Amino acid sequence: MSTARHIRLAIGAVEPGAAISAATVMALALTLLLTHPDRADARLGETPEECATRYGSPTSFRPSLFEKNTLIGQYYKDEISIRIYFENGRAGAIRFTDIRTDEQTQKLLNANAQGHTWKERPGADYRRWLRSDGGDAELVGLQLLVRSGEAVAAIAAEEKREEEADRAKEAERERKMRELRGF
Repeated sequence: MSTARHIRLAIGAVEPGAAISAATVMALALTLLLTHPDRADARLGETPEECATRYGSPTSFRPSLFEKNTLIGQYYKDEISIRIYFENGRAGAIRFTDIRTDEQTQKLLNANAQGHTWKERPGADYRRWLRSDGGDAELVGLQLLVRSGEAVAAIAAEEKREEEADRAKEAERERKMRELRGF
């Protein structure tokens, strides 16, 4: 079995809270490093294998403690720390740390456009861009977070479910209070 196939199988079998063998991740990263040319920027939609090609071995690779079906890979390249959130096997969000120039920001936005266009929207204490498919990016201090349209939609849907659950809990609490008061 090829190393890449071994990694794909390992990643697909990971349950939330489970760990991926460091040896497995290292084997894939080394294989990809030796067989593929280096590329400069992470891109939304890429697989862990593609990100290993781009950055080499992750400094960590683990399941998210909070999000089901999400793995987090931490990389470091060209003096930039990169944290990639893989949702269902694809990069749905990427956080770049130590972004110091507008040129770096624009290069990363262009690399993560996925065929869409970015439009800057002024924020209070930060810069924000919206992508034509609903994706977004925020530059706060030295950190740039880019998210795919799918990731933004999933977050909005989760927030709506949480709000509905909170309203249902509040309605149930009020109903019980009325019962206790005899109304």
